[in-house]
Amino acid sequence: MNYQCWAETFANMLEKDPFRPLLNVLELRGLLNDRIREEFRSGEEYWALERKLCRALTHKMEISIKDVMRAIHLKSFDYRVLNLLLYQLRGQEINKAKCIFFEVVVKVNDLHMEFLSVSEFLVEISDDLCGYAAG
Repeated sequence: MNYQCWAETFANMLEKDPFRPLLNVLELRGLLNDRIREEFRSGEEYWALERKLCRALTHKMEISIKDVMRAIHLKSFDYRVLNLLLYQLRGQEINKAKCIFFEVVVKVNDLHMEFLSVSEFLVEISDDLCGYAAG
């Protein structure tokens, strides 16, 4: 297989399944779980929304505030993947919360992940505002 053919095949694969190489590596290392898969699906949804919004703006079409807000929320999917991987690499992918009567297993610290989600949202807004001020 020559370089050009390989490059075209790789480009097509990335267009159809952009996270496949990374998912394969994570699975091979035993680091892929349902929560990380879910975040990668969020990334795919974000990219689709971003293309939709850019296409609408380019063609001077109306855009939905709902789509914009969803895109902003999804935008930091990569940070969420990294945080989930850090939990696993530190051996903390499973936390046990004990109560007087029973034990509850929580896969990650959901409160921490929710805090990070809100923080990421504020960072995205801040970045956008700085971009508008500079532009």
